[in-house]
Amino acid sequence: MFEVGGDKAAVGISFAMYALAIVVFRPAAGWLADVVGRRVTNIAGGVALAVAMAILGISTELSHIYTALFLAGVGSSLINVAMIAYVSDVGA
Repeated sequence: MFEVGGDKAAVGISFAMYALAIVVFRPAAGWLADVVGRRVTNIAGGVALAVAMAILGISTELSHIYTALFLAGVGSSLINVAMIAYVSDVGA
């Protein structure tokens, strides 16, 4: 973060981007897990996280980092919802 010109506020914004994505996309992730299935949702989340980590690895600007962390939050939402649904299905 600091290597591309960020400061303490940029670190806070990056964490906020991650949290915002989780709050915004968690309901959609639940809907997606019900409509297309837990496996597809889980795979989509894994792909989103892999892409987010690749973007972070090649980031040269703060906007790349913000975008990557937002995408990581989306991927995390997809995986989390799918895994909770799997556990609920087994436990029911």
